[in-house]
Amino acid sequence: MIEMVVAVGLFTMITLAGYLLFIAGQSAWMATDAKVHMQENMRLASQRISAELQESGTNSDGVLQVFITDGGGVNGSDILRFSVPICICYTSPINEAGDVQYWGAPLNWGQAGCTDDYPTGQNGKVDICHHPPGNPGNTQNLSVNVNAVKAHLAHGDSIGDCGTCDFENFTNRYVEYSLNANGQMVRRVLDANLSVMAETVVAESFSNFQATVNGANTVVTLSFTLTRQAGQARQLTTSGSLDVYLRNEN
Repeated sequence: MIEMVVAVGLFTMITLAGYLLFIAGQSAWMATDAKVHMQENMRLASQRISAELQESGTNSDGVLQVFITDGGGVNGSDILRFSVPICICYTSPINEAGDVQYWGAPLNWGQAGCTDDYPTGQNGKVDICHHPPGNPGNTQNLSVNVNAVKAHLAHGDSIGDCGTCDFENFTNRYVEYSLNANGQMVRRVLDANLSVMAETVVAESFSNFQATVNGANTVVTLSFTLTRQAGQARQLTTSGSLDVYLRNEN
């Protein structure tokens, strides 16, 4: 009888030790998984925001094109809004003086500049709007070979029918990054009235987002705080910051 009691006691102790070891291992795995998740989401947000923000800066009048609403977001987080040089009708965003002539917001991430993927018609040519040098108001619709497009764009011509592009009144004006109520980092494209034209979720698990501009208006510092449950009511937090140098300083 005594031997049975001892055996049961040893078995119970071994079982309990195994269970505690399993719980400890599971907790460690969940904590590691949560940390990896937060680091990956912070990397995604940092990469996306900095890639666009670094193209911003000041216009030819010295006016900064970066705007920060301090504490205006969810849970006191900041709202970051800015414009970047944007390609309108395949016309260069930089004028002959080297200044940015079109500040705006790409509707799709990574689509701010002009590309070489020109739309061709059934004849294999590209429709352009020709602005004659010395008489730019006398526009003409032309169809040119793909290889000749860049030369036309270089002296002010644009892609498409002359009646389809309004250089002065394009509506996508600002890129905005902020947190929503679900802790997601969201990228929005806003028009001149700050109405949302497009919205994309960039990353998740954020509890705070802050942005500041240095006194010279050349560097924006981004600060992130991420929080995630790691099981058994355990909550983990990580944070990081990034300095983004603005390229366009006029």
